Amino acid sequence: MTETGTQTMKSKQDYLPEEIRNSPDVKIYGKIWGLLHNRNRMFSCVIVGKPGRGKSWLSIAMAEMLDRTKLSGTRFKQEHITFGEKEFSEVIRKKHKPGTFIIVDDAGISLYSREALKKEVIALSKIFQTVRYKNLGIILTLPSWAMLDKNIRRLTDAYIEVLDPDLSSKESIYKFQWVEASPLGDTIYRKYPKETKITITMNDIEYKKKYRKVEFRLPRASYLLLQRYEQRKEDYMGKLYTTFYREIHGGKKTHLDQKIEEIYKNKRKYYEEVKGITVISSLLILADPNSGVNNDAVANKVARFLNARMKKERREADATRAVK
Repeated sequence: MTETGTQTMKSKQDYLPEEIRNSPDVKIYGKIWGLLHNRNRMFSCVIVGKPGRGKSWLSIAMAEMLDRTKLSGTRFKQEHITFGEKEFSEVIRKKHKPGTFIIVDDAGISLYSREALKKEVIALSKIFQTVRYKNLGIILTLPSWAMLDKNIRRLTDAYIEVLDPDLSSKESIYKFQWVEASPLGDTIYRKYPKETKITITMNDIEYKKKYRKVEFRLPRASYLLLQRYEQRKEDYMGKLYTTFYREIHGGKKTHLDQKIEEIYKNKRKYYEEVKGITVISSLLILADPNSGVNNDAVANKVARFLNARMKKERREADATRAVK
């Protein structure tokens, strides 16, 4: 690149915070930061990936990098990580500085049941509609893009898919795509960012070629922020676990306890796929004469309780592997 070209590139990035300006992926992060701080609009993205790949940690790392002004360090704090629609709606109603990032972590455990999934997504969609004109950054983590309501998809600016983490370098590896919704219909396009590569320089003439950049990397967020997140997540999952337990039998020991443990011990026979997620099915529990459950209401509560328990155990296992 010529000296003039280098100076032009630098001048275009002078308005960015140093942390973003020095990132190898400054074109992406600079564009996101510019949307929030120069164009005063909302930015929203969805991070998807299989359990254990680090969706939450990547969302925190991105928020920590992007939630800043040119003259300040990161402003992101653990109170802006929400679990489910209720927490998200409470946080979003508060007054925030322009460019503040808020994370909706897995959108709540209730998304793992069919009935609750529909209600939760509708509620999230309504909130997204009301905050679309706010100058905020919203990151939503989900196991699958298919779980999103089409209205939220149309309001999404970016789609991120987490790949297997690089444990040696402590970096998140992911695919990034810009999302564009057609104004003429329901079609939604996902496009990879394009990079310009200089192929050859002859007689002071640069020959350039554009190519799609597929894989990106981002260093892990600060240890203290991740530690606080894990503690909040553990508290949240513990409360859900207790809530679902009380829903089944009012918090008292009953003959169902033994049956519930037997169902969980043999949980694979009750597995079903719900939009790419493996869950314990209330219908399969009800259909099994040996389950000891003989009505819809109890079957639904048992399934919710055991899915929360299964999710909690998965998270604990993921946290243990991350520490190792």
